[in-house]
Amino acid sequence: KNTTIMMHEASAEIYGKTADLKANADHIDELEEDFYRMLASKSNQTEDFWRKACRKDYYMTAAKALEYGLIDQIV
Repeated sequence: KNTTIMMHEASAEIYGKTADLKANADHIDELEEDFYRMLASKSNQTEDFWRKACRKDYYMTAAKALEYGLIDQIV
């Protein structure tokens, strides 16, 4: 019950040729979209909710995680 969960957007350190940078950025975008789809499928919130919430560090209490359907119970 005293747990805090933090969700945040993807981050990476990338360097190299321009084509490689663009490919890595595209891959990160795909990973983020997969992440939002997974969160939406495992919670009662939409992909758009998670996309907006994870634009910055997003903290939630155990009660909020339960409300969102991310956890089954608080112990």
